[in-house]
Amino acid sequence: MRPFVSSLFCLFLLAGPSPAAEKPNFVFVYMDDLGWADVGFNGSRYYLTPNIDRLAREGIIFTSAYSNAPNCAPSAGAIRRGQWKLIEYFEDGHLELYNLADDMGEKNNLARSRVQIADQLHAQLTQWRKSVNAPVPTKRNPQFDPTFKPRSRRPN
Repeated sequence: MRPFVSSLFCLFLLAGPSPAAEKPNFVFVYMDDLGWADVGFNGSRYYLTPNIDRLAREGIIFTSAYSNAPNCAPSAGAIRRGQWKLIEYFEDGHLELYNLADDMGEKNNLARSRVQIADQLHAQLTQWRKSVNAPVPTKRNPQFDPTFKPRSRRPN
């Protein structure tokens, strides 16, 4: 028995300590206000995005994510907690609150009738923005043109 234990001990010494597990190496790129057709890897010929296209080719693309709004609302302007969704509009500061369990179509704004929930979510949204240094517009862009529509193809 003693030679077996000695052999086992020697084998353990030869093997040495196990190398520490390597930490994963990844970059998470979150693109705010990006439409699905605004990048080359999704077929855009108007916007040239070779660096993003290369990242998409060499990495993983998540194609099924939840957006806070069906329009160009910035992600820093909305928060979801459980069944509740709060949207803050930077143009005039008004809030919209929806109970998604009862109103998936977001037709009934509850911000005035459920003030405590709206205030709580707004405080959490504000705290998150401060923690990540999310820029928030403080005045309207004088060059903003709501009628602007990009051309469908980039000129040659």
